[in-house]
Amino acid sequence: MTASSSLSQRPSGRGLPLFWWLTLAFVGVALVGTMLTAFIAQRRIEGVLNAWQVRRVRESLLRPLAAYYQRRGSWDGLDRWLEAGAPGLSSQQRRMLLRAPWVLTDPEGRPVAGALGRPLPRDWTQDRLPIRVGGEIVGWLWMRPTHMEQFLDAAEQTTLAQVRRSAWMSGFLALAVALAVGLVLALAFTRPVHRLIQAMHRVARGRLGLQVSPPAWNRELYQLTTTFNAMSTALARAEHLRKQMTADLAHDLRTPISVLLGYAESLRDGLVDPDPEVFQVLYRETQYLQRLVDDLRLLFLHDAGRLELQREKVDVADLVEHVAQSFRPRAERQGIQLRVEAEVRPLEARVDAHRIRRALDNLVSNALRYTPEGGRITLRAYADNGHVVLEVEDTGEGIPPEHLPYIFERFYRVDVARSESGKSSGLGLAIVKALVEAHGGRVSVESQVGRGTRFRLTLPREGK
Repeated sequence: MTASSSLSQRPSGRGLPLFWWLTLAFVGVALVGTMLTAFIAQRRIEGVLNAWQVRRVRESLLRPLAAYYQRRGSWDGLDRWLEAGAPGLSSQQRRMLLRAPWVLTDPEGRPVAGALGRPLPRDWTQDRLPIRVGGEIVGWLWMRPTHMEQFLDAAEQTTLAQVRRSAWMSGFLALAVALAVGLVLALAFTRPVHRLIQAMHRVARGRLGLQVSPPAWNRELYQLTTTFNAMSTALARAEHLRKQMTADLAHDLRTPISVLLGYAESLRDGLVDPDPEVFQVLYRETQYLQRLVDDLRLLFLHDAGRLELQREKVDVADLVEHVAQSFRPRAERQGIQLRVEAEVRPLEARVDAHRIRRALDNLVSNALRYTPEGGRITLRAYADNGHVVLEVEDTGEGIPPEHLPYIFERFYRVDVARSESGKSSGLGLAIVKALVEAHGGRVSVESQVGRGTRFRLTLPREGK
């Protein structure tokens, strides 16, 4: 099985799909939250009703107890009255006195009925109710709150059951709503992921450049989708560049090889004389092939991280001056002014002088190719915050804005016709970028059509 076919197959995978995991997570959280909410709500409602019911029944005892004291003038015989069924009390009041812990004390706090013979709780004074007769406190009633169901009649118990049922019904209704919302959210989250998975399978089958609409409502999914779109676009462009590079390389090799082969056949058949002019053509074409092979090898070493540099302390201002001197005769023949601007001398940096000169040669050669007669090319060297900056600026025709992002790519040509006529392989600027990056620097370009172009090389002074 080939790598491409294995990539294009859909993996079966194991476990539940993401949709069901999210749904189960939403349902689980909703279920636990609903149960807790219903339980807490029920307990809270029961607690409030319990406190209210107990206080209501307890306060209802004050009036018959006060009436008893008013009739007797004291609390004597209260126990016998209670044992006789406490005439005048309701059934709820009787159940309260029979089942709830309670104590009746005189005004001084001495127990006279209820939990006699047992010590009173320490907090009994915080929850006691006064029994008044004629505006005077004749006793205190303390009663420990207990569960209200002991004192509810049938109608009240029915009401309590309805309250409980309503609490749980509300909980289950909330669970149903949470389930519906969970399903919607799970679907909303997984649908973009499924679209991405399908798009990835199509890309794996060769549909490079495929784009997926990013969901704007979620930041992470939006970033994931836009990242995929950028990757797909980059893959499509890389594939296009690969095909273009193959075509360009075949073209660049075919032309000199055709020339060499034609002259070789003509020399073999005696159609041309082996004079110095013929050998000069053969030598020039062989040189071009050698430069092309050397350029490709340099780029390969850079990509593999094996490009070696012979660093030494170099006066880069002096290096720029030597580059200008080597191109000055050609510039004079073309009617172009070539000058050098250096802030300080010496301007030292640890670089590979041969590699940096190669980069400058490529830039100056390009500038001479695209600068018309009467134009100007300026080479600059200056220090900038721990770096040295080298600039090559011309007053040529400039580079259109749509080409600027791609001019450092291999075999990319802005003007194909002029590049072919000038024996340009389209690797010069790619080599400049590779050499500068190998030094730990960076290269940038500014250009305006009709006004000129400026390339800037920024290199660390002490090396990478």
